[in-house]
Amino acid sequence: MNAFNCYVGESPKGFVRVHELPWEESKVLAQLTRSYMVGYVSEVEETPNWTYVRWSREQATQESFNNGFGDGAGWIKRLEIRGECKD
Repeated sequence: MNAFNCYVGESPKGFVRVHELPWEESKVLAQLTRSYMVGYVSEVEETPNWTYVRWSREQATQESFNNGFGDGAGWIKRLEIRGECKD
């Protein structure tokens, strides 16, 4: 998996949920709207459908996410990211 940082983008629900653990029933930590950014955390192995990310309300680079920048972290369904990404 390559590193990436992305805008969340449009979601049918209007937001993407960030979960504490990689399953739907786990605690929801945040609901990110289209302008939020997420960055892949390479130290945490993905599951088949979930990716562990840092998220931010402000624009961020993958390097800044790698350095711990962001408003929070948690698991998202990778397919729910619909915004522009940079590998």
